[in-house]
Amino acid sequence: MDQFFQYRFTTGASYDETIQALIDADFSIDKVIFNKNKYLPLRQKLLPDGSTLANLKTRMSAGGVNVLFAMARGEPYNDFVIPIQRQSRTVSDCQTMISVIPKALHQAMIDPLAEVKLSSTAYRELYDEHFGGIEIQRGARRLRHDWFFEESEPVKWFRYHQGAYKLECICFGLNLPMGNYEFGILLLVRYTSYWEAFSHLLLTNWEGC
Repeated sequence: MDQFFQYRFTTGASYDETIQALIDADFSIDKVIFNKNKYLPLRQKLLPDGSTLANLKTRMSAGGVNVLFAMARGEPYNDFVIPIQRQSRTVSDCQTMISVIPKALHQAMIDPLAEVKLSSTAYRELYDEHFGGIEIQRGARRLRHDWFFEESEPVKWFRYHQGAYKLECICFGLNLPMGNYEFGILLLVRYTSYWEAFSHLLLTNWEGC
C-alpha cells in the first residue's frame, strides 16, 4: 500500500518525460536513444533496462485493470455493445487516448484484504464510471467494501445472475513507458435483457473528453 502521488511523481512521470524528450529532440527517436542521460534522466534512474522493468520489488509497482465491458444486444442488431471513451486531458495518464472503460488503478478503498481481488476494482469502477456512482475515495466511511452493489441496480444484477455473464482475466503485461502492470479483464454479459433494462442508465464519465 502506498499513496497515489508517490507513484505519479516517480515512475508515473516517466511517460510525461518521454513525450517531452521527443519534443525537445525535434521528434528524433535516435537523438533521444543516444542521449538518454540528457533527455530521460528519470527513466535512467528508475527504469534503465529490461531487468529493472521486470523486477517489481525494486520500485513503486502501480498498476490496474482495463475492462472490456461487452453487453449483448438483441433484435435487430444481434451484436455486442462495447463502450469506449477518449481520455480527458485532466486525467493522470493516457490523456486524449482512446480506452475501454472501466479503466483504473487497482487499489483498496476500505479493506485491503477484502479488495485484493481484481474483480473488486472492476465492479467498483463499473459503478463509478458507467452508472453515475459517486466516485469512491480511499478511506470512505463504510463498513463493507462492496456497499455499492446495493446502491446501483445495474451493478447489483451481477450479484444475482451468476452464469448470465463472464468476468475473466484474459491477459497481463507490463507497460513499457511507465513500468506499470496491467490486467486485461473481459466482462461479457450474455443476456440481452441486461442491455434492455439498463442501457438508458449508462453515462459518459467525467474522465472522458
